[in-house]
Parts: sequence; C-alpha cells; structure tokens
Amino acid sequence: MRIPFEHSTRLKMAIRAKICLTLGTLLFGAVSCSSKAIIPLPPDESVPIIEASPSVSVLQGMTKLNLIGVEMQVSTQSHPAMSIEALIDGSAESSWRAQNPRGNAPEWVRIDFGPDRSLAVTGVAISATPEQAKELWTRPAMLQISDDGDEWYPLVYLSLDKHMMEFTGEKAVFSFRNDSAYRYYRLFIDSRDFLSIGDLELYARTDEVVAAGLAEDPTYQRPSSVSPIFDGSVPEGLTQVALGPTQLKANHLEHDGPENLVDGDITTFWHLPLSPASRTSALQIDLGEENPLAIRAVRIANRIGHAEQLWTTSAFFQGSQDAEHWETVAFLNRNSQPIEDWITFAFENQHAFRYYRFFVVEDPQFYSLAELQLYAASDQVPSYSRAQVTDQIPSDLTQVTVSPESLQASAQNGKNGSERLLDGLTDTYWQLPISEPPRSAWLMIDVGSKHASPVTAIRIAPRRYHVDQFWMAPAFFEGSKQGNDWKVIAALDAGRRDKAAKWFFFAFQNQQIFRYYRLHIIDDPLFYSLGELQLFAKTE
Repeated sequence: MRIPFEHSTRLKMAIRAKICLTLGTLLFGAVSCSSKAIIPLPPDESVPIIEASPSVSVLQGMTKLNLIGVEMQVSTQSHPAMSIEALIDGSAESSWRAQNPRGNAPEWVRIDFGPDRSLAVTGVAISATPEQAKELWTRPAMLQISDDGDEWYPLVYLSLDKHMMEFTGEKAVFSFRNDSAYRYYRLFIDSRDFLSIGDLELYARTDEVVAAGLAEDPTYQRPSSVSPIFDGSVPEGLTQVALGPTQLKANHLEHDGPENLVDGDITTFWHLPLSPASRTSALQIDLGEENPLAIRAVRIANRIGHAEQLWTTSAFFQGSQDAEHWETVAFLNRNSQPIEDWITFAFENQHAFRYYRFFVVEDPQFYSLAELQLYAASDQVPSYSRAQVTDQIPSDLTQVTVSPESLQASAQNGKNGSERLLDGLTDTYWQLPISEPPRSAWLMIDVGSKHASPVTAIRIAPRRYHVDQFWMAPAFFEGSKQGNDWKVIAALDAGRRDKAAKWFFFAFQNQQIFRYYRLHIIDDPLFYSLGELQLFAKTE
C-alpha cells in the first residue's frame, strides 16, 4: 500500500497497534471496529486541511472525471430518488441524502475505478443549492485512498463554509497535491451535522483522465434545472400531447384521482392522500408502446384557491422505457414564487421515452394539482383536438359523402356493424365484441379517389345512453393514400365524456388529401361502441 509520505509514519504506527479510536471521543460517537478498520485520525498536522475555494480556477490543468458507469456506493440513502445517481447527474437540484440519524454513524461515498484503472485525484468540487447547503458537513470531511477497498488512509481533509454557500449558492472547490494513483477513493463524513450532498465532482490531470477513458461524454445530456414561465405560455415549435385518463397513475384521495388532470376542467384536481406517509409523490404517465416522445415542456395549473399546496422545492421530471429504471430529464423549480394560474416549464430533451413521471420527494406541503399538459416538438406530435360538445357545425365546413360500403371495421358484435354509423338513427350503433380490456379497434373509411379536399373535422355521436362506452385514452385519426401506410393526422381527446353529449366534434389541422381515413383506438379499457360518424372538409 502506497501512503503519502507526509503522514506515513503515524499511519503505520496506527496499523501496527490496530488502534480503534472511539469515535464518540474524537469524531463520530460509538461505532464497531474490525481488525481491518482504519479509523480516521482527527485533523492535525499530519493530514493537510484544504480550504474550499468558490472558483474552479484552482483546478487549472485538471479535467473532470466522467463518473457515469464508474462503480460507486454510499453508506445509506433515505429514498431511491436520493441515491448515488443524484450525486453525478450534474445538478445540485437533486441530491444524495443519508438515512442515518445525525451522529449515529459516519457517512461515506466510495468510488471504485476498477481493477485495471487507477488515478491520482487532485481536485474535488461539491455543489448544493442554498437551501441544501445547510445540510453539508461542518467538521472537515476526509478524502481517503485505498488499493484494496479494505484498508483506508487519509489523503486530505476538506473544509468548507456551508453558511457562505447558503448565501452565495457557489460550489466548494478543493485543489490538492496527490502524486500517487489509486483505484479506490472514499469521502468520509462526520454525520453529526450532515444530511446531504447535491453534486460531487472529481478532477485529475487532463492527460490521466484521457488515458483512463474517463473524459466527459459530449453526447451525454445532463438534466437541467428549469424555472417556470409564469404567464403559462408555451414556446413556439411545441405541440400538446393528447393524454387520456387511463394513461395516468398515482395515489390519490377518493374521487380526486389523476384523471382530473386531463379533463380540461380547472375546477377539478388530483389530490394526494392525507397520510403523512405519502409525502413522497409520483404521478406516472404512459404514452403507449407505439408512441414514445421526447417531452420538452410541462404545463400545469394549480388547484384554484390552493396555490399553497404546490411543491416547495424542485420536482423531478423523469423518463423511462420500462417504468422501472428512471432518468431525470429536468428539475422543475418553482423559485418559491406564488402561482395562481397556469405555469410552463420548458427544457431541452432529445430522448424519447414511453413513460414519464412527475416526482416530488418528501415535501410536506405538496398536496394537489388541477391540470397537467405535456408538449413535444410539433414535427413529432400529431395535431391535438379536444372534443367540443355541440350540435353546431361551422359554416365553412361541408360534410363528406360516405356510403356504408366504404366502411370497414376491425371487428363487430353480432349485427351491430360499422354500417350503422351512417344510418342516421340514434338507437343503432357499432359495437365491439365483448372481451377483456384493454381493447384496440379501428374503423377505416374510403372517401374515394375523386375526393379532392383534406378532411379537417370529424363528428361522432356516442351510443345513446352509453357515453361511458366512448373512448377515454385519446384516439388517433389517420390518413393513407393506399390504405396500408398510415399517417397520424390528429389525436382526438374526448375529455370528460359529458353524459349529456349527443355529439362530439373534433376539428384539426390537415392539408393533405387522402383517399383512406382511419379512426384508431389503441389499448382503451373502456371503449365498446359508437353511435354515428361524419367527416367534414373545408367548403370549396
């Protein structure tokens, strides 16, 4: 084991004597010791104490190590969202938060560069938001070194002024001498006044970092901390993603479920359970297996008259392909400002995910939201159309002539075929076979080769007295030249499915002329039937 010369003598004496210093006497309180344990000595002349600088200029000649993929461990964590990954995501908004009560045992972060790689770390940077800075250590933390991961030796002590960091929000940057390369490093912390770290960076000489293959990956997209657009506007080039109530999942109070977030009614709301155990909250959104998107904005409305029930710190907005492994896309930061209406969070995101979740960790104030909207790049999202419950047809539209023979359905229940959608009778309907949910279905319409105007609206009557059998997840209206290659024209959102509705009217943008159109309902657990169907084009 190579030991820094300036304190090798004292450490060797400690090893020979197998001294297990009582941490309650010196640093940490009672702790068990094994024969291999090397308990850190208190700060003295044998171990340099490095004072933090607020400027990264002290790291001149060094390069930050890319710790993505490097094996790391922490002593404890209070919640899965506050784990080791939060330490290296490039943002102080997320944090590793220890689980142990203060002073119960030391806390640590362990880095293993692997059996074929050793580095001489010569710099450390610690980040925290002003609010989180109060949870950093007060007594100097120790950066330790090891060749085998069992016996640890102090390299330097790291001393910072967390009260100044609370005021400035600046990093604590440490630069020190280290002439030897080691496989293992460990940040060892007195836990009596410590709870969390926002972000941890390690630095070494640039040539070493490049040779070790640990230079930063320029393609890696780090999550950003996003401040809200308080007027609720949405940046140009983004289009709303259609969401149905069955696509959302969350814990909630009875009658105040997540479906209220997408009903278009700002007077309804999603409300969390009142139990104190539910202060960590997750709202999960499933865009569907066939519809992963790179979401680039979130727009929310608070519960009317209850802006105090919004989150107080940053909320996580995360993406996943399997709903198990989550990647933070952005931190939604309220900036502690009061919010009385819609607000928008816009951010960069190039990764398309099937699942997203809105995640608030251990916030005693967060209880409710009224509405939630997601936005993606307009060229990636079909036109969004929210149903209008009306019997009126705009004067600039003309109904497209469709014959019963031109309709083809994916399936039907007995005599209740698709031709009944065109008979003008309110008591007849097209119905799917009785089956277990979820259900997918399609209805194809051939408008003929001579039809020369784009279809820009569709009007649908629900089955009489059975609005509950209308779709809940957004349906897609699609077009095709040949009847086999389909392009999504619009996502049709029925909203709350008003029980008194006789017609749902959907208008959308479409400039392309197709011969074939298709109404496509995908994986909807409630859809069973429709009463009437009409297509419209602009009057020529």
